Amino acid sequence: MHLLIRADASRQQGIGHVMRCLALAQVCLDEGGQVTYLTSLSTRPVADRLQMEGVQVRYLADSIVPGSQEDAVYTVELSKVFKAAWMILDGYHFGETYQSWIKKNGLQLLAIDDYGHAQHYWADYIVNPNVYASETLYAHKESYTKLLLGCTYSLIRNEFYGYRNWLREIPTKGKKIFVTLGGADPNNVTLNVLKGLENIKDQEVEIIVVIGGSNPNYEQLLDFTQKTDLNIVLKCNVSNMAELIVWADIAVTAGGSTCWDIAFLGLPNLIIVLADNQLEVAEKLDDLGAAINLGWYSSISPRSITDAVDNLLMSSDLRQTLSNTARQLVDGEGSRRIVRKLRNNYLRLRTANQADDKMLWEWVNDPQVRVSAFSSKLISWEEHVAWFTHKLQDPNCFIFIAMDGDDLPVGQVRFDVEATNQAEIDIHLAPGRRGSGYGSRLLMEAVHLIFRETIIEVINAYIKPDNIASIKTFEKANFSMKERNASSYHYVLERRKVT
Repeated sequence: MHLLIRADASRQQGIGHVMRCLALAQVCLDEGGQVTYLTSLSTRPVADRLQMEGVQVRYLADSIVPGSQEDAVYTVELSKVFKAAWMILDGYHFGETYQSWIKKNGLQLLAIDDYGHAQHYWADYIVNPNVYASETLYAHKESYTKLLLGCTYSLIRNEFYGYRNWLREIPTKGKKIFVTLGGADPNNVTLNVLKGLENIKDQEVEIIVVIGGSNPNYEQLLDFTQKTDLNIVLKCNVSNMAELIVWADIAVTAGGSTCWDIAFLGLPNLIIVLADNQLEVAEKLDDLGAAINLGWYSSISPRSITDAVDNLLMSSDLRQTLSNTARQLVDGEGSRRIVRKLRNNYLRLRTANQADDKMLWEWVNDPQVRVSAFSSKLISWEEHVAWFTHKLQDPNCFIFIAMDGDDLPVGQVRFDVEATNQAEIDIHLAPGRRGSGYGSRLLMEAVHLIFRETIIEVINAYIKPDNIASIKTFEKANFSMKERNASSYHYVLERRKVT
C-alpha cells in the first residue's frame, strides 16, 4: 500500500501537521508499504527526518499556493504516478473545494482535522484525534464518510510506542523539567517560560528546552541559557523526544499534538495555549484532570509560571493523579487502528487480462453466482475461454478486477457498452469476500471510473427479483428502479446524478 501525505510546515504554522502524519507513515512502512510526502516544507531538518524514516519527499513548487486548485491538480497527478492507495490531508487550508477535487478524481481520501474547519467534508475518513472530538463537528459530510474520533485514534509515533509497557515512577519531589512550545513559536513564548523558571524555589532543577528548526528565536534563547544560573540545556530539532519525555518529571508545553505524546507517557503537563485550535485541548484535559491549563500565552506572566511549576514540583500526589489520568486516555494504538482501516477499506481497480481467465471461471461457477444469474447452468472451461478472449478484444467491453490493500482480488465488474452511450453492468464478488461491505464500494468505484474515463451516460443493471442482496447493493450506490417484471428488475444510474 502506498500513502501520499499532503502536509506543510513553516515558521507560521509549525511542524505539527507533518510530524503527526509521520505516525501513519511509520506504520505503513513497517508493514511493507510505501509513503510519499508532498509538502511545502520551509525547514530542511524536518525533510531530513522524513527521509531518514524511509519516506520519499516531494516539494510543492513555490509558484503554487498551498490549498489552491493548482495544488490539488498537482497532488492528483502525483498520486497517479505513484499509484497511491490513499491520499492523506493534514492542514486547515485543505477545505471543501480541495477535498472535492481529490474525490472527483477517484482517489481514496483521509482527512486529519482538529475542529471541523471545512464547510463540507468529502473524505472517506475523517480523523480527529482530540479528546473533545464529536460528530457535531462534522454535520456536513458525504454519506459515505466515516468518522474516527477521539484519543483512540491519537497519532503516536514509533519512538513513543516503544515505551508502551514502561511505567513512570513519580518522585517525592520533581527535579526535571521539559519545555517545548511547538516547532515554530513565533511569539517566543519559550522565553517567557524560561523567565518564569528563573524564580522557582528549587534552583537545582534540571531543565531541557526543545525548539524546532523553524523557530526564529534560537539565538535569543541561547543567549538567555548562557547567562542564567539555571541548569538549562537548549536543544533544536531533536529526534529523541520520547527519551526526553521519559526523563522528565513535569512538562510545560503548548496545546498541540505533543500533548498526546506526553499523555501516552504519563508526564504531568502544564499547558499554555498558543492558538485557537489548542484552547479546547487544554480546557478538556484540565477538566478531566489529565493536565493543567495555564491559559492563553498573552495573559500568562512569568510569575504565574513560577507558581504553577513550584506547585507541581512539590506535589507528588498531584503529579501522580495527572499521570494516571493522562495515560488512561491514550493507549498508543491509534496509528495502527487507522492504517488497518485503510487496508481493509482499500479497493484498487485494474484492467482484467488473459491471466485472470482461470480465476474468473472459478468465480462465475461459484454456486452463489450461478443462483443469482439468469441462467444457472455451469459454464465449461472451453466456453469460458472463448467468451473471455472475445471480451478482452472487444473495444466496447470494460472488465475490471478489484484488489484489496494486500493486493488480493476481491471481485470483478464488467461494462458492455451499447451504441446509445449506455452500458450494461455485471458485478460479483470473489467467494469468501461477500458480506464484508465490498459490494457497494466496488460498484461505486467502478461507476466513478467508467464515467470518468468514457462517454457513457447511463448504466443499466438487470437483477433477479429474489436477489435481495444485489438489489440493496445497487440502491445503496444510488441506482434507481426503472422497470420491474416477473423475471427481472431494471435499475439505472445516470452520469448527471453522479458527477
